[in-house]
Amino acid sequence: MNTFDIRQNVGASVLAIAAVFATSAAAETFSFDFDSGLPAGFSGAGSTTAVLGLSGINGFDGDMLVSSTDAILSLSGLAAHGTVSVSFGFAAINSWDGPDGGYSPDYFNMEADGVEQFQISADNTGGLPDVPSTATDESLGEYYGGGYRESVYTVSLSFAHSGSSLTLDFFADGAGWQGGADEFWAIDNLVVTTDATPAVPLPAGLPLLAGGIAAFGLLRRPRT
Repeated sequence: MNTFDIRQNVGASVLAIAAVFATSAAAETFSFDFDSGLPAGFSGAGSTTAVLGLSGINGFDGDMLVSSTDAILSLSGLAAHGTVSVSFGFAAINSWDGPDGGYSPDYFNMEADGVEQFQISADNTGGLPDVPSTATDESLGEYYGGGYRESVYTVSLSFAHSGSSLTLDFFADGAGWQGGADEFWAIDNLVVTTDATPAVPLPAGLPLLAGGIAAFGLLRRPRT
């Protein structure tokens, strides 16, 4: 192998290394509006139904996911990432008693891979709710005229996560939780987004090395 061939091979190797360092994973977004039934990836006791009197409140429209116990979303094959963001509309339907009402407390929760990321205690009976900063735009709706005004919120939160799979568990609980038709919850327009993994910074001297090899190759190109 002559000197020019060696320079070519070294130059190609430097460029290949640079390409590896410049590689990044794109963000992924998973959206669920529940208008076509329960999407693939969901399990548990959730079902879909029309939003009725909640239409137009904090993004609720068409159909929504409802449950008096739990609903679980499982995602797999996720690209490399470091953060997951989750947003959805949440409605506490019927006689939610909040953190200290007559039959309390009543909680709605979201866990990610078994770790609690969100909890709210809504109150539809005139008491004070316990609302985290990640739940905003508090509004009142009337789902079907059952005598209670439903509390409706917009939820938006992010948390560290890097695994190739993710399980989100949405559920209600609490010592006063009655469930059934008496107390249940709904979510709509669920969006789960993974962040893009940033490109690994190039080593400081790598561009100079590549440029030097290229220039040297032009100066010493063998005559034909």
